[in-house]
Amino acid sequence: MVAFMARITSTFTVTTSDRVSPTIQRVMFDVSDITPFADSPNTDAYVKLLFEPPAGETSATDATTTETPARIMRTYTVHSIDADAATLAIDFALHGDDAGNSGIACAWALSARPGDVIEALGPGGAYSPNPDTTRHLLCGDATAIPAIASAIKALPADAIADVVVEAPDYADVDLIPNHPGAAITHVTPSNAPDAEPGDSLAEMTTAIVGKLESRPDFDPTGIQVFIHGEANAVMKRIRPMLKDAGLQVRGASISGYWRVGRTEEGFRTWKKENRPDDA
Repeated sequence: MVAFMARITSTFTVTTSDRVSPTIQRVMFDVSDITPFADSPNTDAYVKLLFEPPAGETSATDATTTETPARIMRTYTVHSIDADAATLAIDFALHGDDAGNSGIACAWALSARPGDVIEALGPGGAYSPNPDTTRHLLCGDATAIPAIASAIKALPADAIADVVVEAPDYADVDLIPNHPGAAITHVTPSNAPDAEPGDSLAEMTTAIVGKLESRPDFDPTGIQVFIHGEANAVMKRIRPMLKDAGLQVRGASISGYWRVGRTEEGFRTWKKENRPDDA
């Protein structure tokens, strides 16, 4: 499955910014050109928001420019699109330390007011549920909730889905719509002294795959996989486990797209250094 990223620059104008769960801030935008988003077939459609660097700072992408400082790019999944109204919503998973410090995107979302403007590249995306597949495995952390919710909305009524979400609060998981065939398991981040984000997700996903393997009708080729979350947990723990179980990792959407303690620029370096041999 190859990701697609349309290099189209759109202007997003804030209409509302609301806390919709303890961990999620939802920002609604008017979009200058909604057509590329409305036409996207992917339930994991995403955009790259372009933030102005804070005063006195420059982006890691400045090296080749002698003009205005390069903007800071952050990637977010689109929560929902209203083509008729030319609007879309983006959910920001909030994070930060006990002093209230957070990254540039979260701080922007929390302070966003109607009329604020930001530019974005997109949409990108690579995944949508195969209507001919009867069983789905959808797992992720709070950052993946919008994509999981969109995938569940797109599932046929007779589909079966095993869903695992690692999020601080069950109210975050309430943002995922109901589906008659979806069994949703909520796990909270581990509070063990040496724990990392994604540990609980990896443990529960492994347990569910183990239960699937024990079924007499287990067919690894008949399960479509979507796993998104913290990179170390997804790529070094969950992905090898799926491969050992015979699940199709090459045709799946398996993305460790952020790394604890790293900015998006730093994560790109980490990703290059830790790319799987069979990627």
